[in-house]
Amino acid sequence: MGGRSPTALSDKLAALTRDFHNRLGERLREMESAAEKTRQNPGDAEALSTLKVLAHNLAGAGATFGYVELSRKSQQLETMIDGVLEKERELSGDEYNHIAHYPSE
Repeated sequence: MGGRSPTALSDKLAALTRDFHNRLGERLREMESAAEKTRQNPGDAEALSTLKVLAHNLAGAGATFGYVELSRKSQQLETMIDGVLEKERELSGDEYNHIAHYPSE
């Protein structure tokens, strides 16, 4: 392990966890902003792609740092957006509502 002690690794993990927790509000605001752009223009593939990337990143980080429910919801959002982008179509009413209520649903 490159000479790192278990304590040093634990300290590093604790610091990463704190950083994730401290930035979570900022990350959720980024998601809300991207979701708002998507709601304003449901056919905007770039806005959807941005929202998908943010959801993907939050799903992975959330799972890593113990935010299981947030990770699950983010993964569902990412999967839903993938389906829309792959078929090059606009959001359905249900999909639009899902984005409008993320992550509270």
